[in-house]
Amino acid sequence: VFLVVRRLYAASIQDLFETGQTRFSRVFPPSIRGALQHFDNGWLVWTLHKPWYQQLAVMVALQTSFYMDDLITILWLASRSGVTWPLYCASLVLYLCADFPRKVLQVDTYIAASDALSGGGNFLLQFFDAFTRLATWQV
Repeated sequence: VFLVVRRLYAASIQDLFETGQTRFSRVFPPSIRGALQHFDNGWLVWTLHKPWYQQLAVMVALQTSFYMDDLITILWLASRSGVTWPLYCASLVLYLCADFPRKVLQVDTYIAASDALSGGGNFLLQFFDAFTRLATWQV
């Protein structure tokens, strides 16, 4: 996705910031423009001229945060940040390692809620009983 976005949208997003117009103006409403500008400002202050490992840490933090949608983060990283493909791949691997326990817990939560709803009886007791069976690393 990163390389496709970089190839298709980088020039259009650059035009959007320079002139305010692009052939994809309808695709990039003011809220997306504001989000990209927010990332630009933070990147300039915190990371732009820093070593690669600090850029990597900021990219992992952006990918694991719940502030913005994943597509906005990928769109900005691919089109505006200027990060290299190997650095993006490294941040993606670290993100996936960090995000795995959260996804496992999320799936277990859905399963516990589904089991509690289908089992009848007291929903809250059955739901929280499922969490007592979680492994320590999941919590």
